[in-house]
Amino acid sequence: MLPSHAAAEARAAGLIRHLRAGLRPAPPADLLNLSAGAASCGAGAPVPGKSTLISTLVGAPVQDTGAVREHDARGRHTTTARSLHRLPGGACIIDTPGVRAMRADADAQTVARVFGDVETLASACRFRNCRHEAEPGCAVRVALDADRLRNDHKLLSEAQRDTMSTLDRQRQLATWKARARIGREREREKRGAGRSRVG
Repeated sequence: MLPSHAAAEARAAGLIRHLRAGLRPAPPADLLNLSAGAASCGAGAPVPGKSTLISTLVGAPVQDTGAVREHDARGRHTTTARSLHRLPGGACIIDTPGVRAMRADADAQTVARVFGDVETLASACRFRNCRHEAEPGCAVRVALDADRLRNDHKLLSEAQRDTMSTLDRQRQLATWKARARIGREREREKRGAGRSRVG
């Protein structure tokens, strides 16, 4: 069973306090909630420190770690593959390389269900084809938090992009490039027309 959100946040806060105080000795097992047979994974952004923490938990240098740079006190990335390690108490932990990007594993219909309030409010928009961006009379923008709406747009575009074929993506890229070129040409025309009136 997964811990509650509040319990997970409290445990993470305790772990962060312990790490700020120094990696030795290893954090207590109850702080990590890693009992015998439990499994955990060291995953996150591509920042140094995950392998150092795992070596500390194991009690031996089981992973290569880079030295800390003197000019900015940051480590070097050294982990290039996943590896499984058994902790002294019988739990297991997986060390992973940094993850640069994570994507939702959802299609457009799932995203629409999660953001059902957007679809419900959309019926009150002035225009049927409202994209909830800058259109006048948009009921969704008025009613919802900007961050929630931005998340809906982002996840929906990612889900739609994931279902596109390579040819569809190439067409979309060509369309974006054409629009950008037209915009640049219009800017040049405006600047040129302004100069001819002045001169």
